[in-house]
Amino acid sequence: DIEGMTCASCVARVERALRKVPGVASAAVNLAAGTATVEYLPGAASPESFRAAVEGAGYAVPRVEPGEDPVARQERVQREEEGRLRSRLAVGLSCGIPLLLLSHGHMLFGGDLLPISGFAAAVLQFLLATPIQFYSGSRYYLGAWAAARHGTTDMNTLVALGTSVAYLYSVVATFVPAWVSAEALTVHLYFETSAAIIVLVLLGRYFEARAKGRTSEAV
Repeated sequence: DIEGMTCASCVARVERALRKVPGVASAAVNLAAGTATVEYLPGAASPESFRAAVEGAGYAVPRVEPGEDPVARQERVQREEEGRLRSRLAVGLSCGIPLLLLSHGHMLFGGDLLPISGFAAAVLQFLLATPIQFYSGSRYYLGAWAAARHGTTDMNTLVALGTSVAYLYSVVATFVPAWVSAEALTVHLYFETSAAIIVLVLLGRYFEARAKGRTSEAV
């Protein structure tokens, strides 16, 4: 079992790491199941060397307790992952929906939904977007940092970089607008853009986790 894989590049990275272990004949990674199958010479390689290779590539190999039922362990891990995604998604939706209405309510309903505008509205958007950026999106920062420590990039890097640029620009535009303003140009905020990306990707991850859990149970 391997934890932390999110895309095809993760699969390729883990397979390369396992194939470099002396004594390994072949290695195949299944992203949907979150597992790796390794064929090796028992005298030349061991499961511990595989664990070290996977962890060296930036991923985790959960330790199985003696006597623990692998099916029960898989169900427990699946429930924990769904729970983490659900809590982050709940925060994202509860803050993201008001943020979207605040930033685009005038286009959706023909007028502002709240009797505030200007700096006060910008600060409120900042307050709504910050929990999404750093709590709901925390898994992307952690994943991007883990990849960076091993000299690689992945989908977490893309999400973290893209949303951070939109968020940080909006923070500057809110509190120090002179830094990004120019004559005859209107300063726009993009808090809802970073929030929408995080929430939508989280939603996809949650559906993916549920589908993987049901598939594993069926198998």
